Amino acid sequence: MKIRAAFLFLMIYLSGPRCLRADQALLWKISGGDLSAPSYLFGTIHISAAEVFNLPEGCLQALDSTAILALELDPSALADPRLATKIMMKEGSLKKLLTAEDYQLLDSLMLNSMGLPLSMFDQVQPFFVAAMMELNQFSKDTSLPLDLWLGQQAQIRNKELVGLETADEQLEAIAVLDYREQAAYLSEALHEAEDSAGLERMLKFYISGQLDSLLLPEFTESMPPQLRKAMIDDRNRRMAARLESMIKKHRVFAAVGALHLPGKNGIIALLREKGYRLEPYKP
Repeated sequence: MKIRAAFLFLMIYLSGPRCLRADQALLWKISGGDLSAPSYLFGTIHISAAEVFNLPEGCLQALDSTAILALELDPSALADPRLATKIMMKEGSLKKLLTAEDYQLLDSLMLNSMGLPLSMFDQVQPFFVAAMMELNQFSKDTSLPLDLWLGQQAQIRNKELVGLETADEQLEAIAVLDYREQAAYLSEALHEAEDSAGLERMLKFYISGQLDSLLLPEFTESMPPQLRKAMIDDRNRRMAARLESMIKKHRVFAAVGALHLPGKNGIIALLREKGYRLEPYKP
């Protein structure tokens, strides 16, 4: 369960400890400071299971009232052909990094879940292979995960679509783990017992907006400290700073991984420190 939980965190992104009940919502109104009109902050998740599309009341109305949708990454960046090269290892291969037993097990899992042999991914960084493996544990009820679906809705509504980060910045965060550390992470995931109940429990907390429950030790202890800092705390500061710059000029609907929101180093706390008022939004 530890590794499975960790990769779900990398889809909804985890922050640090805080007071209970302080952040029990997915949709937040940003006001105060020098803002003439409110902006909004929504905690999203990068999966396409039907239950995550039960959006909070007023979510799309809030989007309609803004001029810009800010995602973690502009979806157009995913179409950059250079991205495929950047997730590849500069040297080595999965076959060299994994034991023969682990390689065979992973090959079987990839064939069963994706219908593709592991040899097609032998040069891909282990972190991304593990992420693909974990994503295939969730239902695929829609053609797009929730965050990209919101991007589609923004385009339909003729909103400007921007990213709070670049693809290179996100890749740099993952690079704090070298290939052998990534492979060890992947290997542990392969040998864990199936725990769909644990994943369902985490999704239930997300869907109900119980972000404090996602910070229980059973879910948080598996992420290496250097990865947590790079993936969560450092990125929170960067995204909060860029979001603040945007909301001073425009009405913005920001949709980022839900667990970038809470905690003493989360985006909610960081914006409050800058003098803004953040409160759960209910129309």
